[in-house]
Amino acid sequence: MRYEKRCPTVINEIWFDLGCLVPALFIIFILAFVKRRVKFEPQNCNCYHGLLIPFDFLGGFSNRFTIAVIFGATSSTCLDIFLRPKDGIFQMADPAGWVQVFQDIVTVLVYGILFYPIFACLTTDNRLVGSLLGFLYVTIRFAFKLGMEFQCVIYLKEEYQKELFYLEYLGLVPINLCLSFIWMKFSLLLYREVRKKCFPSESWGGEQIRNKRLASEIEIAHMTELLNPGSISGNKVGLNWFSCLLRCFYKPRKDFKFSTQFISATLVSALTIFQVFMAVFSLMEELRGAYIEAYINIGDTSSADFEDVLYNGLEAGLVLSAVISLSVLLHFMKCHREHVLQFYQGQATFSKDLLSTPAASVGESLRFSGYQIAYTLIGFGILTTFLSTVAAALAIVIEYPEELLTPESWKYLRETGIALLPTLALAIFLMLFQLFLTHFVFRDSTYPNITVLIDNRRLFSIMSYFFFFYNIILGIFSAFMRILNGILLGVIFISRIDRSSLMQGFQAWDKAFVAYLGFVTVLVAHRHPVMLVFCQLLIDRQKYYQPLQKLPPDLVQTSQTQLILSCLLGFSRESRRPRMSKKAANRWFLAVTLLRNPSLVKSRRQGRHITASVVTHGCVNVDVQM
Repeated sequence: MRYEKRCPTVINEIWFDLGCLVPALFIIFILAFVKRRVKFEPQNCNCYHGLLIPFDFLGGFSNRFTIAVIFGATSSTCLDIFLRPKDGIFQMADPAGWVQVFQDIVTVLVYGILFYPIFACLTTDNRLVGSLLGFLYVTIRFAFKLGMEFQCVIYLKEEYQKELFYLEYLGLVPINLCLSFIWMKFSLLLYREVRKKCFPSESWGGEQIRNKRLASEIEIAHMTELLNPGSISGNKVGLNWFSCLLRCFYKPRKDFKFSTQFISATLVSALTIFQVFMAVFSLMEELRGAYIEAYINIGDTSSADFEDVLYNGLEAGLVLSAVISLSVLLHFMKCHREHVLQFYQGQATFSKDLLSTPAASVGESLRFSGYQIAYTLIGFGILTTFLSTVAAALAIVIEYPEELLTPESWKYLRETGIALLPTLALAIFLMLFQLFLTHFVFRDSTYPNITVLIDNRRLFSIMSYFFFFYNIILGIFSAFMRILNGILLGVIFISRIDRSSLMQGFQAWDKAFVAYLGFVTVLVAHRHPVMLVFCQLLIDRQKYYQPLQKLPPDLVQTSQTQLILSCLLGFSRESRRPRMSKKAANRWFLAVTLLRNPSLVKSRRQGRHITASVVTHGCVNVDVQM
């Protein structure tokens, strides 16, 4: 903006980010030293220090919303990297091509290090150290970020400058809300950890054990629905008005949750759309005010009115494109749930023509988050350009019809319409006549909707001969409609990477669709509910399914421990010796699981090179006492 030239910045954002590298590396170093190694060189340094990961992309649903909010706080950084690659950490006057590439790599690495401690402090096993360091680090960054954003407010003298500043600042409000949520989260964690140290209680132990379970309530609910269909279906009785209204557009399921990576990518995409929308909207308002003021100063009121109408159309297209982009993003979430559930059942009908090896799927899944954010921004930009152009043209035509459509133009349009009217009428007549023949002449009256039968076969052959030539006219109109539909759907759904924009047989060229398919494949392979529940049953059977004589005395006599075990298992059962071989029972459960879930066969080591016929669970009637 114009006031930025007169604003002496006290806090430089680039120098502040470079200065934050020191505490960020210090926090990473400290947390790495309190992290134990599991397998690599366990005899050295008493298993210290370990490899510090930000969070488990293939893990469960712990802290998934908090992690998504942390990613949301990075949306402004992602937007700067995407839209302003030359304004990176290391700025040069005219860098060469390879220097620019190196600068981009270093910029992404620096920002990755700056946000790495926030994730590490949240997911570290040492909660007290992590919450303390995370609270201090987030407090410093949040306070300085607010200072950098409002340091130029005192230099805004005119009222319209303040309005433009606050309008542009609205785009940063969601990011600041994310940072405030992270700050409150670390404050709450620090308070809990300090209270646990000052007032130790046994109630925290059960929560730690429960969090380490392989199968959560979501997987157990999925298995319950799989074994007893309709048992966990939601009932609208007792729901408030908002929940009933939400179910008209989206029906939540108790046996499904979106993954942490998917929620993070979706949230960052939505925040970047909102931030770009507010930035472009404030820029349009600034340009509108500048042009209208300039035309009024020279006394040209007609041009000022024209600029007002023009920018009204542009802003209408911008608002409509933002609404459509967010709606498409929400519909993408709904379709993603359906795709994951299809993969659970081994169907995957939306990607049956695209086959990928397991190793390639792992590599392709790494691109999903970046591709989703980039395609969302590209799609929003293309849709904004298209709708703003159309809206501005319509606004000008509606506001100034006499200046644009002269009598000569009206005469030309009328003559063109009259010339095309007979051809259009013939095409409509042929289409309606063929529909009449289809439903009343060639339709079999005995079995109309069961088999493909044709009455009046001789008349059918005669009409097929004549329509061989007549349908060329219909084909021309259909070709133009196909082009228009392709343009319209391509512009609207360019950000939908779960659907390939290329025709069947060329879907492998769509790298975004391939990345999405790899992401879903890896997600289902590591978070399949049947696999997790089956493994959890084996773990529980090994730990707790023992004779009472072999259990320790404290486990037999303590009612509190028995209650915890029953809560962990989800049901209480009397411990007794099995009457059959454990190996035979495990093989039987494995056979039943594979019969009911054919998609798991390819994940087994024995099934990688075996071509087996698919057997549905309807072919086998098995009654297993669980």
